[in-house]
Amino acid sequence: WNKTPESFSERVPAYPLVFLPCLIKNSTTSGRRMTMSLDAIKKSLNKKFKSEILGLGSCVPKIERIPFSSPRLNYLTRGGVPWPGIIEISGAESSGKSTLLADLTMQSQKKGLLCSLTDTENKVDIDYWKWLGVDVDNLLVCNPVGLSGEDILQLQLDLMAEGVQFLGLDSVASLVPKSVLNGDMEDKTYCGSSGIMSTFSQKISGSGIVNANKITFVGINQVRDKIGGFGLHTPAGHFWKHICSCRIQLSRGNPFNEAYTQMPHSTQEQTSGHWIEVRLLKNQFSKNDRRFNMFTLHYTKGIDIAEDLIDVAIELGIIHKGGAWYRVIDLETGELVSINDEELKFQGRASIRHFLNENPKILKWLEMQVNSRITEV
Repeated sequence: WNKTPESFSERVPAYPLVFLPCLIKNSTTSGRRMTMSLDAIKKSLNKKFKSEILGLGSCVPKIERIPFSSPRLNYLTRGGVPWPGIIEISGAESSGKSTLLADLTMQSQKKGLLCSLTDTENKVDIDYWKWLGVDVDNLLVCNPVGLSGEDILQLQLDLMAEGVQFLGLDSVASLVPKSVLNGDMEDKTYCGSSGIMSTFSQKISGSGIVNANKITFVGINQVRDKIGGFGLHTPAGHFWKHICSCRIQLSRGNPFNEAYTQMPHSTQEQTSGHWIEVRLLKNQFSKNDRRFNMFTLHYTKGIDIAEDLIDVAIELGIIHKGGAWYRVIDLETGELVSINDEELKFQGRASIRHFLNENPKILKWLEMQVNSRITEV
């Protein structure tokens, strides 16, 4: 380097310091002008596309919920699964997938929605669904025999177009493409259910029928071991996972006896139920700050509302637990709740559980108190 600093500075012109303030001033003016013209832009582009495709953020409707029967799951999801929305419930065998789908179907019927079930595996016990509370006389049921996966998915689109607002498909992984159904055993096939589910996902996402008709579609899925790795994955392709607004994965937890005491999986004794562990794999409709990742399945009651309700009420401060004592608190006054001049306080969890099961009106009142505060905290 032979050049002196003086000769170098002669080759580099000095820019005026006023240049940067001009840029800042111009960008601020431009931003203000853009803000003032948002309404004009909206009107212009809506006129061009001949549809109200643009609107301000305040016009976006708030997502409603289809609740679960389990207060634990309602607390985890801040009120239930989104309506409208696309939901995946996955898990291994005997993990409670069909039970949870039946529960959501029952809750959808309570909201007055037209519901359908497509049982591609022809294994759903309709009497069990009736025992869980589903109005089977007002449930469209399809048991396809010899239908290809393409035909079954087209049926789902037709049901949506006809006005059905809650659809359950059990299961996504058992869909058989036409190439497999009509081919020979020696034929090589690729993609399988992933290919047809990707096409189906594109149709329902591109058409906008889910939001336009306020539809909730629940697809039951299975789990597979990862080849050459650890963990599990679900079939049906990446597109299906992307359009799901909620993905719930279930696994069978430890069983319990009549006293709700945990028992090992290898027990030979008679069990009363088991806990179902829940993983929220995807959640695009609420904050991910809740940790009650299980619910209680009792073999003679179904989803055990009272057992799950106690834990959520303690978390929200409606029930105060001090040592072995459980006290029901009125959050507005901070005093103990009394019925016929008797305070609602119980020694031991079994006592308050028994009281709630024997007094359905108090159970319903406590459930309403919990549900009214689930989204507030």
